[in-house]
Amino acid sequence: MKIVLAVRYFRAVGGMEKFTLNLARFLVERGHVVRGIAFEGDPLPGMEMRRLPRPRGMWRPMRDWLTGRHLAAAVARETDAEVIYGEQKMWGCD
Repeated sequence: MKIVLAVRYFRAVGGMEKFTLNLARFLVERGHVVRGIAFEGDPLPGMEMRRLPRPRGMWRPMRDWLTGRHLAAAVARETDAEVIYGEQKMWGCD
């Protein structure tokens, strides 16, 4: 199965990031094709990673909104994905 995991940071910095790393590891070990989309982080062995440019220099609530928009736009381009899992505020993707 082709699975996309979208998260702000693809590294062990918080609860949702750790969960996403563990989920990616679990899925790769079972033979799924896993692609990560994040602003920071490195892929696990056996998976692909697409890094997005990180918005900087703006008021924090605006930055959160903009990172969600960037992730949502990147997820929308994943036309071959069978499952998309996001751990970020991604308006319009509920």
